[in-house]
Amino acid sequence: MRQASEPGVVLQENDIFFIDIAPRLDAWEGDGGAAFVVGDDDLYRRCAHDAEAVFHVTRHAWHEQQLSGAALYMVAENEALQRGWKLNFDLPGHRVSDFPHAAVHTGSLAQFEGVPSALRWILEIHLQHPTLPFGGFFEDMLLDDHYYN
Repeated sequence: MRQASEPGVVLQENDIFFIDIAPRLDAWEGDGGAAFVVGDDDLYRRCAHDAEAVFHVTRHAWHEQQLSGAALYMVAENEALQRGWKLNFDLPGHRVSDFPHAAVHTGSLAQFEGVPSALRWILEIHLQHPTLPFGGFFEDMLLDDHYYN
């Protein structure tokens, strides 16, 4: 995601892609993203589904166990591996909300040793196929369960 897109790439009949948005309103910012599939490739569909599922399992562990950011990414890695994917640690989550968030914390969620607060942290999950050049992505703010039911 931090690499420039290859010019001229066009979605194919069976493909996977992601949308990532980061809106800002005055002093508040957010971030969210998800993978989407066109066509009927079952592996792409499973990858997009699993990225969101790993996010929610990890978010639930944060909510129930009050885990540190670093521990959350250990949960996410274990979940990814159990589902047959690799977790990309190049997208290790980050702080948001009060802008500029880097004035409060410049490191990633995966390196944060404290328990992340709700409404302040983005949990990013980027799954990669272990041998093929594709993956799935899901990110959203760490929020309590009732925001997702």
